[in-house]
Amino acid sequence: MSIFEYDKEKEEKKLRKAERECGREEGLQEGLKEGLQQGRMEERKSLLALIAKMGAGGDADKIATLDDPEVMNAMQKKYGIR
Repeated sequence: MSIFEYDKEKEEKKLRKAERECGREEGLQEGLKEGLQQGRMEERKSLLALIAKMGAGGDADKIATLDDPEVMNAMQKKYGIR
């Protein structure tokens, strides 16, 4: 076989391997995207539950300070939200 001859089987194997790798990468990216969306949704639910409990528990005045990580952690601990 000369260097100019085409090895169909070898080329098909290379192509399939490249397609698998591409598909795997696309799947990974899609999974990461879905995981981030799911995590954001869980965080929103957690925050809404915390705000509701703070309002009912007499800490409504501290809701505006939840952007402070120390306050957020203290309130989550106090109300059992994680």
